[in-house]
Amino acid sequence: IYDDENHLQGALNLGIPVDQETMNEILSGSLTKVASTSVGCSIALLIILSVGIYVLVIRPIKRLAKNIEKMANYDLTDDETGVMEKYCKRSDEIGMISSDFDAMRKSITKLVKEINGVTNQLSGQADELSTVSKQVAEMGDQLALTVTDVANGATDQAQETAEGQTQVSEMSQLIEVLRENMNFTFFQGKEVR
Repeated sequence: IYDDENHLQGALNLGIPVDQETMNEILSGSLTKVASTSVGCSIALLIILSVGIYVLVIRPIKRLAKNIEKMANYDLTDDETGVMEKYCKRSDEIGMISSDFDAMRKSITKLVKEINGVTNQLSGQADELSTVSKQVAEMGDQLALTVTDVANGATDQAQETAEGQTQVSEMSQLIEVLRENMNFTFFQGKEVR
């Protein structure tokens, strides 16, 4: 008890006499309350930790697994929800895995686009090569026809030359016969001196 000047004047002790059995009941009740409070706090802490682990670790891994499954099915499109982009910004292991996965997806997408471009280019060149092959085949057919015509013409010319040689030979014989006849007639009409 203090006075007006804040000096201690004395103490007053108020108590209730308690026997051992009452004291044990009070302690037992207090221990039960402390134990139940501890268990309740522990359960609440476990629930909070479980939710935290689920939100911070398990859910991102499940999303990443879905995106990996999507990529395994040849779907290289971006995550429409934007959640993966959020995970990529994290500085923990989930962020590193998400960033590396996104980089891999972008690299594969770029590679597929490049392969598609090369395939289109090769397809165009194959079409051009096919057209050129057809033109070469047509030119070969025309050349074969020309060679056949030339060969037929050479054969005809050889036959005509052989016929001409035969006619020249016959004409030469006729000229010889004519010359002999002319000599005979010319010498017959003149006197021989």
